[in-house]
Formats: sequence, C-alpha cells, structure tokens
Amino acid sequence: MSLQRPAAEEAAHSRRPASRRRWVRWAPAVLFLAPAVAILAVFRVLPFVYAGYYSLTEWDGIEPPTFVGVDNYARLLSDPVALEAIKNTGLLVLTLPLWIFLPMAIAILVHEGMWLGRAIRLALVIPILLSPAIIGLYFSLVLRLDGPVNELLGAIGLGGLATEWLAEPHTVMPAFLTIALWGALGLGTLFYGAGLASLDDELYEAAAIDGASTLQRVRHVTIPHLRPVAVFWSLFVLISFFTAMFPLLFTLTSGGPGHRSTTIDLYIYQAAFENFDFGYSAALGTSVLLLVAVLAVIQLRLIARGDEA
Repeated sequence: MSLQRPAAEEAAHSRRPASRRRWVRWAPAVLFLAPAVAILAVFRVLPFVYAGYYSLTEWDGIEPPTFVGVDNYARLLSDPVALEAIKNTGLLVLTLPLWIFLPMAIAILVHEGMWLGRAIRLALVIPILLSPAIIGLYFSLVLRLDGPVNELLGAIGLGGLATEWLAEPHTVMPAFLTIALWGALGLGTLFYGAGLASLDDELYEAAAIDGASTLQRVRHVTIPHLRPVAVFWSLFVLISFFTAMFPLLFTLTSGGPGHRSTTIDLYIYQAAFENFDFGYSAALGTSVLLLVAVLAVIQLRLIARGDEA
C-alpha cells in the first residue's frame, strides 16, 4: 500500500499540469469566441426559445398570452393562406438549380475573359447596390399597365402581350421569380468569382499540356473547384427562399393578387403585424425554422453522397 500511494499521487500530479497546459492553449480561443457566442445566444437562440413558447399561446401582443397547446400548429395545416404561401415558397425551391448554375456560368464567362461575361458583370453590379425593397418598388412601377415594359411592347408591335404583370394570377409568380433571380445574380457571381480567384493556374497549364479544350478545362477543372462554393451558395439561397423574400414582395406585390405571390415569410409578417395574431405567427416561424433545418440536412446529405460517388 505504501508503494501504491506515491505512484497514485505522482500520476495525479502529472495530470494536473497537462490539464493546465490544455486550458492555456484553449483559453485564447474561448475568450475570442465568448462575445460571438453571447451575441448569438441573445439574438438567435433566446428569440427562438421565446418563439417556441409563444407558438403554444394565443396572443395579440397586448393582453397576456393564453396557453392553447398545439392548436396553432393544427390551424396551420388547415389554413388555406398558409398552404398557398407554402406552395409559392415550394415553387421557389424548385427553381434552385437555376439560382445555382446561372451565376456559376456567368462567373466562368468572366473568368475566361469573354467580353460577354464582362458586360454582364457590369449590369449585375446594380442590384447588389440596391436594397430588395427599392428593387420591388422600382419594378412595381416598371411593370404597371402604363409602365415602360408595356409601352415597349406596343412600340415593337406586340401590344397584344401587354398586361398588368403583377396583378394577373398567371403572370405574377413568373415576374416575381425573374426579378428575385436578377437581384441575386450579382451576389452569386461574386461568390463564384471569389472561388475562381483561388484556382491555381498550374492546373490550367497542366490541362493545356494534356491537350484539353476550353470546354474540357471548364468541366474537369473549373466546375469541380467551384463545388464548395456551390454548396455554400445553394444553402444560402435555400434559406433565403424561406426568410428573405419579404422585403422584395412587400413593395412589389404585397402578396397579391389575392395570395398568389404570398410566401411564407411574408405571411408570418401579415399574421403578426396585420392580423395581430402573434401566437399563430410564432407557430409559423417555428415551423419554417424546423423545415429549413430539415431541408438543409437533406441537401448536405445528398451533396455528401455525390462526393462519395
């Protein structure tokens, strides 16, 4: 026993300095991360917790909330406006490949030094400098019945195509999708351009020595190099479909005609600040957050399988 005690004490003594060394090594990282984690907790995690609580209540923002359980979630499944908003947001999700590959193609054109790409890049800078609300207000004037687009159609002999683009049920969503895509192209092109800027020129030189054509070089060198950027951009766009369409739609159509262009984030705003149904709005927001998380995980899994294949 007298021999085991010193050995145990020596082992404990040898462990203490190691733990102190680990703390010294990680202390700067912890100290640097602490403010960011605190801000994230206060402005992201805590609001989500409150939203989860209020989603189980009936609350008009003035009187004390009344607990109603999952009634708000059950109401969501039978609410025709909510289902219409989910359908419209789903249409946006179906266009995701266009949002991913069109800015990629433009960035590749610019990187290859083609004059067409340079001209497009200059045009795409404009929406980056404008807020979505300003873009929506601008196009709400341009696409009016007496707006420049219809006047141009009349001037070239296509006046029969003139219509109230943002007030017709069959044209409002295509018009909105086109405007939203135009507004996002510049940012997506910048992301892909940043990815191409880190591409090693030696890879192109090796491909040229092997006799690869421009198309083969783009297919086998450029596009694989842009895959991480495409993953990031696709997740960014996917989340934006559910959370960032409100500023554009609010000034463009306000969700009309009827609810044909209402997306889920716009409806969350309308439920809270127009109908003063904050409990139901919180249920909508919580459901959207969980849905986006599930879609993001599925998308990442599919991308990971593609990498393994």
